[in-house]
Amino acid sequence: MKKIIAILLLCVCVCVAACGKGETSAEENGIDYGAKKLSLVSGGETEYSIVYSSAESVSQKFAADELSGFIEQATGVKIPVIKDDGLRFNRNYPYISVGDTRLLKGANLDFDYTTLNSDGFFIKRLGNTILIDGENDRGVLYGAYDFLEKFVGVRFLAADATYVPTLDKLEIPGLNIAEKPAFL
Repeated sequence: MKKIIAILLLCVCVCVAACGKGETSAEENGIDYGAKKLSLVSGGETEYSIVYSSAESVSQKFAADELSGFIEQATGVKIPVIKDDGLRFNRNYPYISVGDTRLLKGANLDFDYTTLNSDGFFIKRLGNTILIDGENDRGVLYGAYDFLEKFVGVRFLAADATYVPTLDKLEIPGLNIAEKPAFL
């Protein structure tokens, strides 16, 4: 009798899970796979730099270093991490901006940070530039890790176990992601 009940419960759970999953539109998940892809790494080379603010917090610099380090582990190509001194926003420039940089300020985004529930973040692509920011430092770090999971394929399995795939190239679709934690 217990086996029959367990099987019925399993069937109900599978049906509920399957009914809740439909195709997610680009507007819902913020990823436009139909957009022209950016080539962050190809042929063992990159034109990109990861930019952080010269007035950075320790965690924003750490987020930039994490992006660079995990991308290098996956592709074998190190994307340099640089300060934003003297840089200005131009959508044609190959930058990944992490945190409150001059590039972010120059993009003149009209974004309401209060919608991020304090630890949320956004990842936005404008031309060749990718902007990652959050309402606070944790949000910026969460945005960097989300980028690594969604687009590099890194899986943070446990505190001492991380899966990093091996990639020949790294291409990024159109992005306009905004995520906020559900626990606040």
